[in-house]
Amino acid sequence: MDNNLTNAQKKLTLKIIRLRDSSINFNLDFEPEFRKDIDHSVQTFNGLKVCSEVELVQADDEANVLYQYKYLFANGLRVIPLEYDEELSSSEEDGADEDPDVTVIAEIKAVFEAVYESHEKLNKDEVNSFGNSNVGFNVYPFWREYVQSSFQRMDIDPISLPFLKIK
Repeated sequence: MDNNLTNAQKKLTLKIIRLRDSSINFNLDFEPEFRKDIDHSVQTFNGLKVCSEVELVQADDEANVLYQYKYLFANGLRVIPLEYDEELSSSEEDGADEDPDVTVIAEIKAVFEAVYESHEKLNKDEVNSFGNSNVGFNVYPFWREYVQSSFQRMDIDPISLPFLKIK
């Protein structure tokens, strides 16, 4: 295992995960029962956007410093007709840069903020290693619940999410 990652894991304590931004769209041309009638595919993305560091010092005790690390982690999911997914796959194999016009049935995007604290300052490599390896795993349960409850509110059969892999 990466030394920077191990050091960061020992130093950081998770404080909170909160939703910072989201968007949901369910195409008006489709009925909630589309899953029974339309062959479809689900595409996902996720990844770290940014991390910021804040040094917290108590006014009466400057020796007691606390470092806070805020990671923004983006997630997205869209449901498209299978025919478009096949076109996208073949255009990727051909090395095409542009996606064909895609009809999106439903789409959910969210950015979560994961806040960690440490009594020790992390170096840049520790911050990056932790962000690329751990934050997605901490955010995943929140993302999964958000997708499931959003789809239920749209009256879409809840989707099983074994395909949501952390990259």
